[in-house]
Amino acid sequence: MAMLGSFSAADFFPYVGWIVDFFTGLHARREKCFHEFDEFYQMVIDEHLDPHRPVPENEYIVDSMLRLFKNQSDGGILTQDHIKAILMNVFLGAIDTTSVTLVWAMTELMKNPRVMKKLQAEIRSSAGKINKPLVEETVCENLKYLKMVFKETLRLHPPAVLLIPHLAQKHIKIGGYDVYPNTRTHVNVFAIGRDPETWKNPEEFYPERFENEATGIDFGGRDFELLPFGSGRRVCPGMTMATVAFEFVLGNLLYHFDWKLPDGMETEDLSMEEELGLTVEKKIPLCLVPAKHI
Repeated sequence: MAMLGSFSAADFFPYVGWIVDFFTGLHARREKCFHEFDEFYQMVIDEHLDPHRPVPENEYIVDSMLRLFKNQSDGGILTQDHIKAILMNVFLGAIDTTSVTLVWAMTELMKNPRVMKKLQAEIRSSAGKINKPLVEETVCENLKYLKMVFKETLRLHPPAVLLIPHLAQKHIKIGGYDVYPNTRTHVNVFAIGRDPETWKNPEEFYPERFENEATGIDFGGRDFELLPFGSGRRVCPGMTMATVAFEFVLGNLLYHFDWKLPDGMETEDLSMEEELGLTVEKKIPLCLVPAKHI
């Protein structure tokens, strides 16, 4: 992630920039990362191709891709390198963004005890009826306040402040400005989520806004007031996976544990400083003390 988010001269000067990257050592570090990942993905593929491997109850994504790879006719275009590329997207695109969002959610909940208490009450009242060791996805689907907390976290702390760059395909006018073909455009979802013309008290962490003021606003890409996953053909393909993962992990963290700050630390001491990169993380790591809830 550090290498992908670093400055690369080759991005701006394709024909000569690689020379700068070579002498700064960036090229060598990238190659090292690439080869380590390539070996890892090859190991995963080989494990799934092993004829002695037990047949899983459900087909994994690697099994699905290998099935397509085996069943394609002569001259098929799918190769193992394509499978590795998709695994790279899943591995890098889904893990860091989800974990960053979870950390920001826990930070906001600690700064807002009222929201924490209300969310825990919803989770425990729903999950407690089933009497299972985990808050399963089927329970999370019906937790309305948990979904509001997810939306509010994404509004204030989108993992990718600037969405993946887009290129204009043709000449258009937006707000009186000319945008010419092949112009690289960036969408600032951080600014959109904190726009005072769209959101009342935009700096406040208030999940209930999605119950009253902004009823119907969702992050699926149709409502341009909230675009953490982008929109249109380039919308994030991991949106559903991220939602399920966030709700499952946060739901279980709040169901099983009560959380407090370390001794001597007050809510006001929680740092909200951000560290820029491909994803916007907390500059100072979040440190909390769990107490098992009976």
